[in-house]
Amino acid sequence: MIVFKKRLLLKSKLIPFFIIFELCAKENIVELEKEKENLIFKYIERIESAKNENLEDRIILLDKTLTCIINSKTKKDITNCKIDERKRVMSLING
Repeated sequence: MIVFKKRLLLKSKLIPFFIIFELCAKENIVELEKEKENLIFKYIERIESAKNENLEDRIILLDKTLTCIINSKTKKDITNCKIDERKRVMSLING
């Protein structure tokens, strides 16, 4: 009987935990998707601006970053895309 009560108590604590955990995870996914959408729109605008100015190197650089952001699944992936972009910019500057 005591074991049954302990299991019931454990279940009653675990179920709310998982519900809260799932809600937080969904909220984080929604935030990530919003950030991702905003970045995609910004990069599309930058690419269009570079096309208007005939800046081929910049178009290629921004397009690579845009593709990376579109394929990203996590916040860390997005950060890595930006880091890679900075590295490509520095390599273009340094020649």
